Amino acid sequence: MTAEYITKTDLKVTRGWTDAAIKKFLGSEDKNSKNPVYRSASPVCLYLLERVLEAESTEEFEHWKKLSEKRREAAKKASQTRQERERQREIEAQQKALELQKQQQLFGKAISVVKLNIQPLPYKELVALACEEWNKNNPEIAKSNVQTKTEITKFSRFIELMGGFGRKKIPALVEQAQGYLALYYQSKESEDAQETRRIVVALHALCGECEGLLNNMGSKHPILKQALDLKSLNSFARKTSEEELTNWVSNFIDVVEGGVETLVVQGSGKIIKIQNLINSAILKIHEAELKTCQEELNAIAEQFQEWVPSAAFQVKQRCHQLLKEKYPYFTQ
Repeated sequence: MTAEYITKTDLKVTRGWTDAAIKKFLGSEDKNSKNPVYRSASPVCLYLLERVLEAESTEEFEHWKKLSEKRREAAKKASQTRQERERQREIEAQQKALELQKQQQLFGKAISVVKLNIQPLPYKELVALACEEWNKNNPEIAKSNVQTKTEITKFSRFIELMGGFGRKKIPALVEQAQGYLALYYQSKESEDAQETRRIVVALHALCGECEGLLNNMGSKHPILKQALDLKSLNSFARKTSEEELTNWVSNFIDVVEGGVETLVVQGSGKIIKIQNLINSAILKIHEAELKTCQEELNAIAEQFQEWVPSAAFQVKQRCHQLLKEKYPYFTQ
């Protein structure tokens, strides 16, 4: 501000004018000058102080000023009201989140108390029952007096059908997998996150090599495909947890070194993975107890359905967990 002029900024900041009021009561600026701070900025608009004082002394300006102050006060109150509402919503959201967490913990505790009252059968007895059930469901085989038996189908049986490169590559991949898994668990124990990430990348690459070698074999041998879960292998590079990845690699080592337990139908050429039959036998033998357990869990879930959207999924997981406690080799 000079002795005779006042800037547009000063009019608005110190005297309460607005752009609309300046345009209405003063019109165009009386003078322009260079911006004293930023030389490249737009010129500063200057208004004669005498003209400003004259405009402020009119009744029309006084009326406008009162209305302007009321509008500003109303806007201030509205802003305060909005801020208060936002604070209230945040408080309510926090309270709801805490209550949700509390209810989820209560739900988890409630379903953890539920037990599955069954007496697990010995593995050999389950195998016998599974084979018996298979014979019932395949009467054409039973009529021909063809016997069934369980045996370990060695992985070498599948490797023999591979080319020379595959026969050499599979053992090398197993050796690599064993080394990577050992390094992975060491890095987890030492909490070396960088080393863990490096090993996980290496395990992903190893799975990629396995996929190329095994997918063709899997299409020819369904048992191998089931044992190694080749269907999910090709998704490892895109979406899988470290636990799933290391479980697959461990299973790959077990299958290659130990083989796959299968049901062999002698004389027919049929080979069936025994685990699938055992799973079915377990579910059928304990059908009544499982139903009772499921009903108890569903009743608990119904009480918490408002707070726990994933209640049905957690109930399913709990049922699977209870079966695994009785039959560690059960898969679903």
